[in-house]
Amino acid sequence: MTHQPAMRNGGPDWLPDGERLINVARSARGTSVQITDLGGRVLQELAATDQQDTFIGSLGPLGKRFVVYSNREGGAIGLYSLELGTGALTRITAGRATFSTAQFSPGGRYLALQYDDGSPSDIALLDLGQPVPQSYAEGKDLLQMAVTRFEFPNAVALLEQAVAEHEDFPPARLWLAIGYAKLARWDQARAQIDQAERLASGLNEGERALLAAVGAQAVGEPAAEIAAWKSLLAHDPGDRWAWYNLAAAQMVVEDFQAAVAATDAALALVEDPARWEASWLYYLRSKALYRMGEFEQAIAAAEPGRSTQTTWRSTLYRQGIAQFGAGDADAGNAAINEYIDWSRREGRISESDLAVNVGLFYYEIGDFEQAESYARRGFDGAGGASTAYWALGYTLVETGKLAEGMALLEQGLDRHPGNADLLEAYGWGLYRQGRVEAARDYLLKAKAAYGRYNHRLEAHLAAIMLAIANPDAPPAPATGWLS
Repeated sequence: MTHQPAMRNGGPDWLPDGERLINVARSARGTSVQITDLGGRVLQELAATDQQDTFIGSLGPLGKRFVVYSNREGGAIGLYSLELGTGALTRITAGRATFSTAQFSPGGRYLALQYDDGSPSDIALLDLGQPVPQSYAEGKDLLQMAVTRFEFPNAVALLEQAVAEHEDFPPARLWLAIGYAKLARWDQARAQIDQAERLASGLNEGERALLAAVGAQAVGEPAAEIAAWKSLLAHDPGDRWAWYNLAAAQMVVEDFQAAVAATDAALALVEDPARWEASWLYYLRSKALYRMGEFEQAIAAAEPGRSTQTTWRSTLYRQGIAQFGAGDADAGNAAINEYIDWSRREGRISESDLAVNVGLFYYEIGDFEQAESYARRGFDGAGGASTAYWALGYTLVETGKLAEGMALLEQGLDRHPGNADLLEAYGWGLYRQGRVEAARDYLLKAKAAYGRYNHRLEAHLAAIMLAIANPDAPPAPATGWLS
């Protein structure tokens, strides 16, 4: 019927009047959707692109909407809704999954489709009554595919725009909650989770499992979070981000062997080990092995992180700690010096923040002289930042300079009232002074301020409660920040 030289026509469907056909036409100059008469004459050309697209289509039962699956934006194939009356083309799926074999429901509102997101393909039901906001699609993609963590704020801004424009679109609220969690903005994450739960009927099974996991993460319930991530992985074992979060939660409850297994599962799914996301897996794996006392394995586990494109500094930092644990102080010092050099070259953190980080490193390995030296440098250049008060005050409390440390922490709380880290550090200082009931009160305030599980706080609170119950109990050691 159609005969157009150098043109490939396919995927035909009848329009409701029975006198026209719709099909996809591809040639060397690009791809388009064509409406033809029964003689093959082109009456209308829509959704033209100069790319060699791969799309084929499915026509809605009312003949007004033609859904095409296209890779016109590059990468994986997405679904687009083409309004035949106006020629408007709107993307109706988000993310990097590949979609195909779409079929309309009899009323035309729903679309059943096959999708593949890297795990075994599955069938999804898409409600076309609510198109996917473009800002949601872009924000979710950026959150999942960010080259560095410094792109997270941009992803969150896009998702905030999506929620502002489409308040009752639950996937946007879910992914905005995930974005807030990545930025440790827990109050905002919980607020979005509450809204997503209210709209949960608009989420698919996988999204509801993800919502449960992020909800447990946001309120700091590690046991519930572990169960939720396992439930999600039972639904989709190919979700490497879920494996990473499972490992992180297992670290909190000190199930280090399980955390190593989870990071192994995640690394097996990473296509490009040089991507920055892999560095966090190397970091977690090294940390778990370090906590198990397997120092040499911890050093080896961090080594691949040196070759990642960005944020490899974290694994280098972790490797230095493990080298000190293994008794190789020269290698540990070399690693932290390399960390300092590359941090300055990269230029993403200030000198004061860098000094605070290095101070925490030396505190962790028990070199309190170096820890205090770097913490003071960080404090002098920080302009009154809460982290600088916290790091130096805490270090002084633990190195016998209790009066100076407590005075700094009081100043910090005057400038940053209600700051959870400062409340916790001041409470620990009160414990060191023997004022255990006042210490308990401050740690309970800190716990309320954190709003979620904090391993260091819980360990310190347990030591304080023991001292209240048994005044003769020996002083407890401080729990480190990084261990």
